Amino acid sequence: MQRSNLSPAKPQSLFYRGPLSAASHPAAEGFFQSTNGGATWTAVPNVLEVSTFGFGAPATPGGYPSIYIVGYVNNVYGIWQSNDDAHSWVQIGTYPTGSLDAIKTISGDPNIYGQVYIGFGGQGYAYCRRPLPARRR
Repeated sequence: MQRSNLSPAKPQSLFYRGPLSAASHPAAEGFFQSTNGGATWTAVPNVLEVSTFGFGAPATPGGYPSIYIVGYVNNVYGIWQSNDDAHSWVQIGTYPTGSLDAIKTISGDPNIYGQVYIGFGGQGYAYCRRPLPARRR
């Protein structure tokens, strides 16, 4: 399944992840951004095999929305957050409930910075709030 999503604060800024069909991880399936409404696309550096992504409240009022992904950054799997338009990433978790169930959806709260909602394939949902122990990549 392919997926694209529009940034809530910048109508011309789109993100896209390709189909997932990996036999080994991380697959060379990129995460792409367009800043001109989809006319051109650029791979987000060091980000691969994004299974799902979403947006949340910005770190600063009026700033760019936080971007949340589930995938690989610099070959490390996890749940990641970017507060600077996908230029840098902070790992905020791996398996939030200790379950290895696949994460199917992720979304940041649009009003509360750092609050993240995660939906699983068969085990319900979880939510967490920052600050959490984080690893910057």
